[in-house]
Amino acid sequence: ESDRHAIQRRLRDARLPRVKTLEEFDFGQTPQIPAAKVRDLAEGGYIARAGPVLFLGGCGTGKTHLMTGLCVAACRQKRRVRFTKKKAT
Repeated sequence: ESDRHAIQRRLRDARLPRVKTLEEFDFGQTPQIPAAKVRDLAEGGYIARAGPVLFLGGCGTGKTHLMTGLCVAACRQKRRVRFTKKKAT
């Protein structure tokens, strides 16, 4: 029970635009996105290495969903995250 509350607190503190998980992402609709690579990222090794993750692409390609899903995965791993989105200039 306390783990669930801690995850909820971390999700709230992350300031996600919407809570979306990687399990909800339809990789069949976007075959150019390698599902195995995203699952690897979800394990969080890039966080320990302080490695950046960037998703680039046009509108409607799933970038925000994937980044949100990675944030949710990190929160489930007891990590604190902050969602930010750079606006196009």
